[in-house]
Formats: sequence, structure tokens, C-alpha cells
Amino acid sequence: MKHSHNELGEAHSTPANSWNKNVVERVFYRDLRYMTLDHDMDYLWQEHLFMATGNIRIPPQDGEGNASLKSIAMFHQMHCLAKLRLVLQEAREGIKPGLDWKNDAHWPHCFDMLRMSILCYADPTLESVSLQPGPREGTFVKVIDGAAEKRYCRDSSPLYELERRYGPNSEYRHNTNTDFEVAPGR
Repeated sequence: MKHSHNELGEAHSTPANSWNKNVVERVFYRDLRYMTLDHDMDYLWQEHLFMATGNIRIPPQDGEGNASLKSIAMFHQMHCLAKLRLVLQEAREGIKPGLDWKNDAHWPHCFDMLRMSILCYADPTLESVSLQPGPREGTFVKVIDGAAEKRYCRDSSPLYELERRYGPNSEYRHNTNTDFEVAPGR
């Protein structure tokens, strides 16, 4: 096995190390299934809601000692997005979400996590204005939805491979319920 120094600061070769070699061209499109708080679409978010994906156990390089517990950031970010969607659903249904981290340690962390991630990846795509169907039949509104431009994105498949290789269903399995704790709150 080839060993290299990865972004985790560990000498370990993983599929995640190859992200910069796997840039893919994508064009975003409006997927109405993800643009709703309707509970009929909850199934799209379920796997991310409870941090059930992206948690891995990296074995020690020398084979001695305990494996390191890690969470792949892309999956953590998807978890945060799913959690914010749930908080919006609950707020719409009359459950007060609280004001900030003093009332709930979880969703405010997610706001900040996503803010930092957006700034970290600093997507430089210049997005155009387009006409989209408006809220009333026969109306249109000008929006910037980012759906018209080509983007150059990291290929997420190495991260899914990393999870497959070291996640809860691998030979390095772990107990998601006890090994990884989610912040208290909603």
C-alpha cells in the first residue's frame, strides 16, 4: 500500500486524497423534490439526518493500537443541511427552534458549519439571472438559481468509496449510535 500524508495529518493513503485529480464538470438543475419542506420528501434526507453516513474508523498505519474515528466533512455538511430542513419543518408546525446555541446546541452549529464550508470552497462561478415560474400560475420571476452555468466540482465518488472501505459496514465497523455523538438539541 502506498502511504502519503493526507489532509487529516496522518500518513495514510485513502480515496479522499485523490479529490483534486477528479474534478468533474456539472451543470446544476432545479430539483423540486429538494425544494420543499413537505414530509413526502423526507426520505431524500433520512440517511443524513442522524449522521448515519460518513462516519469512518481509519486503522492505525502500523496495525497497532486503536483506529481513529473520523467523520467525512461532505457527509457532515449534508447532515447539517438535513437538520436545518427538519428545524424549518418543525418551526412551520409551531415548534419554536430557539434563538441560538444557548437554546439548542445543534442547529446553530450547523449554520456555522455550512457557512464555513461555503467560504472554504469559495465557488467562483458567475451565475446568471434567469426567468423561472412564479408563485402564481402564468407568472414568472427573475432569479439567480445557478442552474445555467458549468461548474467544476470535486468528484464525490472517492468519499463514498472511503466510507465503503472504512465505514460501519466494513471490516473496521463501528457502532454509529455509541461511537459518534451528535450535539444535543434538535
